[in-house]
Amino acid sequence: MTPRIPLECAPDTHRAAPTGASAAFAPVDLLNDFDFLSTRLPVEIQQRRWLDAFLLAVGTQQIIDDFVRRGGATMRMGARYLQASDWLAAQMLGAAGHSAASMVDQARACTPSAYRLTCHQWALQRLVEALAPLALDPGADLVPGAARVIDHTASLAQPLERHPAALRRQILRLPACFRSFDQHPQDVAALAAGFAERWPDRTRRLLVVGVRTSGSYLAPLCAAALRAGGYRDVDTLAVRPGEPLLGDETRRLRAAIRAGGMALVLDDPPVTGRSVAQVAQRLQRAGFAGSSIVVLLARCETTPEPLAPVRGWPQLTLPGPEWRIVRALRADSVATAVRNVLPAVVDLFRLTPNPRGGECAHLVRGHHRAYYTAALYDHADGHVVTRAVVAEGTGLGYFGRHALAVGHALRGWVPEVYGFADGVLLRADPAPPDGSGPDRVVAGRPEPEPERVADYVLARRRALPCASDRSVQMAGQCPTWELAAGYLSAALGRLGLPLRIPLLDPLLRRLLTVADPMIIDGRMYPEHWHRVHRDASAGRGGALVKENCAEGAFSNRENFCYDPVFDLAGASAHARCPQFTARLKRHYQARCGQPIPEERWLIYHLVHLADAAERGRLPLAVARRNAAAAAQRYFASTYLADATTRLDGPYCALDIDGVLEISLLGFAMTTAAGALALRALLTHGYQPLLATGRNLDDVRDRCASYGLAGGVAEYGAAVYQHGTGVVRELVTGPERADMVALRTALARIPGVQVDPGHRLTARAYCGPDEARRGLDPTTAEAALAEAGVADRVRLVPGEGQTDFVPLRIDKAVGLRALMEQLDVPDGRRPLVLAVGDGPADATLLEMAEMGFAPGNAHPELRRRGVTTTRAHCQAGLAQAVEALVGHAAGSCRTCRPPTLSPDAVRLLTVLSVLEAGRPGAPARLARLARQAAAARWRS
Repeated sequence: MTPRIPLECAPDTHRAAPTGASAAFAPVDLLNDFDFLSTRLPVEIQQRRWLDAFLLAVGTQQIIDDFVRRGGATMRMGARYLQASDWLAAQMLGAAGHSAASMVDQARACTPSAYRLTCHQWALQRLVEALAPLALDPGADLVPGAARVIDHTASLAQPLERHPAALRRQILRLPACFRSFDQHPQDVAALAAGFAERWPDRTRRLLVVGVRTSGSYLAPLCAAALRAGGYRDVDTLAVRPGEPLLGDETRRLRAAIRAGGMALVLDDPPVTGRSVAQVAQRLQRAGFAGSSIVVLLARCETTPEPLAPVRGWPQLTLPGPEWRIVRALRADSVATAVRNVLPAVVDLFRLTPNPRGGECAHLVRGHHRAYYTAALYDHADGHVVTRAVVAEGTGLGYFGRHALAVGHALRGWVPEVYGFADGVLLRADPAPPDGSGPDRVVAGRPEPEPERVADYVLARRRALPCASDRSVQMAGQCPTWELAAGYLSAALGRLGLPLRIPLLDPLLRRLLTVADPMIIDGRMYPEHWHRVHRDASAGRGGALVKENCAEGAFSNRENFCYDPVFDLAGASAHARCPQFTARLKRHYQARCGQPIPEERWLIYHLVHLADAAERGRLPLAVARRNAAAAAQRYFASTYLADATTRLDGPYCALDIDGVLEISLLGFAMTTAAGALALRALLTHGYQPLLATGRNLDDVRDRCASYGLAGGVAEYGAAVYQHGTGVVRELVTGPERADMVALRTALARIPGVQVDPGHRLTARAYCGPDEARRGLDPTTAEAALAEAGVADRVRLVPGEGQTDFVPLRIDKAVGLRALMEQLDVPDGRRPLVLAVGDGPADATLLEMAEMGFAPGNAHPELRRRGVTTTRAHCQAGLAQAVEALVGHAAGSCRTCRPPTLSPDAVRLLTVLSVLEAGRPGAPARLARLARQAAAARWRS
């Protein structure tokens, strides 16, 4: 008999709503609003679940704090972007905007409606102070503590309708300390005890300052621990860096300074410590002495290094091994937890650490986890069975019990969940019987099966639906649409940061609002899939299950989203396999009966790739190439799906960078004008070929995406025929040896990076990948001299690199070779059009019947007499194509593009602002402003 370990509770998994007075609070949606928290708070107090009551009370208080400062929030956000600019004028304007935002908040705080909210805040503050000691130790002094709580709860009883409607819809900010990390009230008590040892004067006034949002929860707990330790005068304050103190907050701060008190600053485990330092500096400017400001931090690291920004103040730290979660995951504690969830007829015979994980696998920034093997004795039949058990931190109180609710709702798709106790979830470990570890899916392979992944997303959609997409209400809290707006703001050039909020935010909010919201997974990494090995008693085997199914939707990295397409795009981005993506999308669309909007797919794909590069999950170069391929596929599906290449048509040669594509988002992509120009050539029977200095992989990607016959790579060193996949290298043996010697010489120069993708030429640059720059002439000449190839190699300077090419090789040489390779037997076809923007394109332009350079071209081409278009970049390419076909690209019946959806128009407007360079930007920004106004009006 296989023992069935029951769930601790059976929450309503379809709604983040109370499930009855007796049921433990286990919501599937943690982004709840003021109405919900205010309704649930008295239920938890009545049931004497003090920890959840404390979390709800602080959350309600924090929502009001955010609401009373909402007037200056947008202005502050814009000021931060301006202050991050390189322009001195923008920085000064940002500073002025920040001051103006503070004045707006101060003025709003003096209104009668704000005073009523302040009174409600005071009542909540008294309730929080009463609940904090019970949250620290729920079993201590229950009767007096409960009486105080009930008294303060009565003062909060008032109809919700009396509060402003905007406040009632305000969404909670999640505290990373108790949601994404395994901090516990006992850890806060340990920090308070450490402070008491170093500063034992119990008569000195203390002001405990929490850095919001986590500090809103940590400060009351610390104050309660200090009061329990004998400190008689302890007050609390919650501060968010950059936001003003209002009314009573300022008075309490000044009172502590006048009394000669100390300030204790708390926050969740920091990365850099900059936020803590900003708050400490603010306290010091207000009048606290530097020695009177003490920083109390729980640090994830085993041996934490001092944080540079906070070195100027005394510090107390609680290192990772001393956290309470480490003790909770030891064998004796886990054994007790397992016994508590076993049926009465089953006993725990033995619990031993699993060799794959040891007692406690500690993640530097994340949840702790421990792996065990449990031997269970069943009294009913006298058999002993073993089960692999994982004990893992998932968060405190209802923040952690969320994982229990999700696991219960997705039974069969995720490892079986056994129970939850005080921040620790017990679940099955999908390891094989021999204990060698789970059959993990390896990143980069076309596994897990895309059909299984699509079905998992559909299962979440059925089991975890939501009534509304709450991410649209979370401006300023980094929902996915806001992150995407920030990412795409680079497409507006230097104006992107200040124009993001008025122009991009409404468009991206509308683009990414979903009609059928669900609780997403958020972490669709291949290594989180495990294959469950055959279990005869269960009657199934070999199925893939998804671990970490409840961490990504509401994590400290924010990125809040309710769209199932977000999970699909995440699986695709991390699988890095086109076949996987095609099968995934095809199966999902077939099963749900709805198409996946290509605009949302592209945006989510780009967001996932940017996040993967930032977190080191993908090399930056790989992430950029994948992002470029995703953009190419989008433009091809939008403009070129019905356009085919005529293999007998006249040739046209197009450069990539600065002509067909532009690099604004960290990778090269085309725009609406570029795609229309390409469409016009294809539909009118011409055969476009690429002629670029980029490497062979880049040419191969674009030929596949755009449906082109071939291209020239590395300035003519290699030619590629897409139909056959044949690559022809045009460099000779001695030229290849010269390039090897030159790359070796460049690699020896400090600070110089050599691009490994260029095999037949050499591409070098300085600086990090995200801010590349070409070599200065002295360095380049020194490398040529050291390699002994100065008379056989020419330099091709670029904006982000310097290229070295054999003298004999150029784009014209490569294109002639490619045309010979492609030509039909009955004769050579002409090169009717060539478009390029640099000196390396000169011979190519002279070779064509019509040679054009866009308006952004290098002055050398003008000196050579090359015809230059009035427009820049892709708009210039479109004008060159217009000269060839006799009308504007996309304006005739033959080359007119398909009707675009409203979402496609919005996204293409954003991506095409700089398709005509800076001269054409004002008109396109005006078009974008009209789109943004329409989106804001309709939302």
